[in-house]
Amino acid sequence: PPKNVFTNISTYIHEIEVLYIFDNTPHKKINIPDELKDKCRYLHTGENEGIAKKLNEAMKLALTEGFDFLLTMDQDSFFGDADLKKYKEIISKEIERNNISMFGMRYYELRKNENTNSSVNKLLITSGAIINLKINEIIGGFDENLFIDGVDTDYCLQTFTKGYKTVLVNELSLKHQLGEEKKVMTPLLKSTFRKFHNPTRLYYIVRNHLYLRAKYPTKHEYLKNKIVINEIKNCLFYANDFLNYAKSILLAFKHFRKGILGKLN
Repeated sequence: PPKNVFTNISTYIHEIEVLYIFDNTPHKKINIPDELKDKCRYLHTGENEGIAKKLNEAMKLALTEGFDFLLTMDQDSFFGDADLKKYKEIISKEIERNNISMFGMRYYELRKNENTNSSVNKLLITSGAIINLKINEIIGGFDENLFIDGVDTDYCLQTFTKGYKTVLVNELSLKHQLGEEKKVMTPLLKSTFRKFHNPTRLYYIVRNHLYLRAKYPTKHEYLKNKIVINEIKNCLFYANDFLNYAKSILLAFKHFRKGILGKLN
């Protein structure tokens, strides 16, 4: 985890009853500060078991301990001042709360004149999501075949398939980083910023995109090829590791065709 992980946690620790910390690193990497220990539960197996499995474990644990909602946060995400309190107030006033499986927050800047009204049935990311645990039992949890990438997309699509809703709260913005951005030079000699991931992450992005399109043949409007093609282009042309990225892409197609899912060994 980054050095500022506990600074990030401090932006929401006072608005929750308990914090489950799932550490997917092989060796214990963190020491919880004394002032947070009363609220934190540290869980560590010594293996990287992926985000889907840990989210499922968190939801089962929270249900067992009598909770109704679970907030899920990435290690690098945090809230602005009083934003989680406002977020909870918005959810508590939602009259259709019992039909909404997942609430999410905006993690990008609004365009000029874009309204801040909440949006229904948008794809949400897990970071900053608040999950209705009772509906989760009906949905069946997160798909562990995915390991990472597309885990949140699958949960949203499963929500729609089961007749429930997601709600994106546009009024508030989560502080969150998606991928790594670097300044690059385009073929037209124009300086710009492009986002890209490492070769292993690109493997999961491509393989899981293919898997989800096969799993949800009637939901392709949520699974646009163009988005993944842009990810591939950025990695191949701007990350200065063409061969390894190309190998990852080919392996993703090969594994998808053979039905090889879960963690890449």
